[in-house]
Amino acid sequence: MRLLGIEAEKVEVIDTELSTVVASADKVLRVTGVSTELVNIEFVSSYKLSAPAQFAEYSVILHHRHGLPVRTVAVLLSRMADGPVMRNEYRIENSFGDWYFRFRFDVIRVWETSIEECLRSGPGTIPLAILTDEAKVDPETAIRRVQNAIRKIPEASVKNQLWEDIYLLMGVQFTSEMADKLIKGVYEMEGSSTYDALVNKGLLLGIEKGIEKGIEKGQIEHSQKTILQIGYKLIGQPSESSIDMIKSLQDIVVLDEIQSRLTEVSSWEELLSNLPSVAPKSSRRPRKSVG
Repeated sequence: MRLLGIEAEKVEVIDTELSTVVASADKVLRVTGVSTELVNIEFVSSYKLSAPAQFAEYSVILHHRHGLPVRTVAVLLSRMADGPVMRNEYRIENSFGDWYFRFRFDVIRVWETSIEECLRSGPGTIPLAILTDEAKVDPETAIRRVQNAIRKIPEASVKNQLWEDIYLLMGVQFTSEMADKLIKGVYEMEGSSTYDALVNKGLLLGIEKGIEKGIEKGQIEHSQKTILQIGYKLIGQPSESSIDMIKSLQDIVVLDEIQSRLTEVSSWEELLSNLPSVAPKSSRRPRKSVG
């Protein structure tokens, strides 16, 4: 938590208990220190004007459900995710220019941090070291420092997961050729277990393809979550069958259409009737998403 500027005596990963209003049971951190609060970390890979509004909405829902203050931290993974709306505050103003809603969130620009900060803040932030400006200037030294940090971790499963995360994040910073070169150097020094773990996950089939697929999956899950969250507020509690139907939809075009109809219907049955036909998968391209 040091990278986030949070001093904590105890940190727990908890279920948000929002499975009835979001597409999946997300996790947040329950942090106990001087006081107890929830920390929601949003990893952002591309710029989106609506991101702060989405952060605010999720924060309000979390607070309502758990009765604890919520701190939101937006972790920007690249400069492509930065922009005017990522300025720590989201406001809504009325027609007189007076703001009646104010939401503050923290922003961490990973490229501005140092490799040392990422490595000393705990295993969870080690992969972020590869996205720093330091790593961009000297990737070979950066990967060696990351290697040394991961070697100190006793659990093999944790090590393998960290290398998988690192390999995926390399696609944000480096070309696929450079990423392959760096990860193969890890294989040569660490032995076959690390390499095999990556191969078994299919990551060495191509960074660019994997990232595109991951982005599309993230967009689908985010769209499902948004429909359920906003629908809950506008037309009430969805039935189990409505939740299952939303979760089963894997076409971003269809999900976008449903989302656009939320303000035009009065029930979940009406919302989910006469759905547009699913576009062929080969014709769909992933949109840029928040994370």
